[in-house]
Amino acid sequence: MSSFAATNTDDTPSSSSGQSGSPKKTPSSKLDEAVVLFEEECNYVDALKLLDEVNTQISTLSLFSSNESFSDIQTPYLKFLLLPFYKMLCLMGCRTDGAAARLSNVKNAQSMGVAFLTTMESLGGGVIGEDNVTIFHKLLGEMGGGEEDGSVRPRARGSSRDEKVARFRAQQKCSEEIKIITGKLQRRGRMDLPPEEMFEGGDKESLIRSLTTQQLKKSATQCIDELIAMNQELEMLEMSAKFQSNMSAKSPQELEDERMKQRDGANKGGGIKMTKVSVDPTSNQLLFHRQEAREGVFRPGWNLPTMTLQELGEIEYRDAMERAERDKEAEIRNKDKPTRYEYLVRDGLEDDIHKVDASAKVDRDWDDFKDENPRGSGNKMADVGDRNF
Repeated sequence: MSSFAATNTDDTPSSSSGQSGSPKKTPSSKLDEAVVLFEEECNYVDALKLLDEVNTQISTLSLFSSNESFSDIQTPYLKFLLLPFYKMLCLMGCRTDGAAARLSNVKNAQSMGVAFLTTMESLGGGVIGEDNVTIFHKLLGEMGGGEEDGSVRPRARGSSRDEKVARFRAQQKCSEEIKIITGKLQRRGRMDLPPEEMFEGGDKESLIRSLTTQQLKKSATQCIDELIAMNQELEMLEMSAKFQSNMSAKSPQELEDERMKQRDGANKGGGIKMTKVSVDPTSNQLLFHRQEAREGVFRPGWNLPTMTLQELGEIEYRDAMERAERDKEAEIRNKDKPTRYEYLVRDGLEDDIHKVDASAKVDRDWDDFKDENPRGSGNKMADVGDRNF
């Protein structure tokens, strides 16, 4: 669960309306509910609906102004800066049918990620970090060249190993700080301290502000990774969507004609033309024969499979069932077979008179065998003696 939901810091006004006496959900409680939906239940669709409602409410309440900095924003309102980041995660997690729908979702998610990082950079406060700012501006440059609808046209960019490691360590550091601050807030709650009372280096508001700041730093670093992954995915999605669009524009007859044409081309023009040279046995003249090697040209040098994995699995299953049946029959046959007394004791059958009587002969035979074959008697130059103990 998100640290915000765990701290339960709901100081934001409510703009929702309802019947008299019915509880009203504040933007803060809706945001916490949305975080639970997509983080714990993977319910991205409902989470997106709640996030849109929260966005509408905070826009109506005008919680933020364009000329304020990070330090000017009130502590309870800081969590709403994560709205575009959460929407980006939900859009990336939503299932879609076909490449075109997925392409639309990824583009919208990319816009949300860019909006989140742009806001973090404009507010200052060192939340996004200098290294992330540099990478973010490189990504923006690669995303340039918009279409008529204003959407970005990314070109896939990789990330060096050092950059990936640095971002991973930054996220780990933020996670550790979040755990520490959350623990302090939980201890304050157990001790029922007043919000203004200083404890472990700060009052409740300062701890909540530090907690939110760490969450924003971690989200900004994670957002960089997501944008890089989106660039690479978008390039493949655009090619796939274009191919599907071209295929859908053709009639079934055209598709069938193309398939038949490809098949005929593979059968007719796929062979390699070669010249076979031989010698006429009567005149010793060289004979040249042109032919095509259609089969066996690209035949692998190893033995090909003779059955499918499903057939192999069925054979293995039958063998396993036969072995189990044989083991069961052998167990039934040996159940009443006489055995040594020590084995009866081991199996808890020493009270069975018939089995004990039958075991007496087995024990005598075993003692006679040991007397006739002392330990080591079968080894050359062995120390032969009475070792049956």
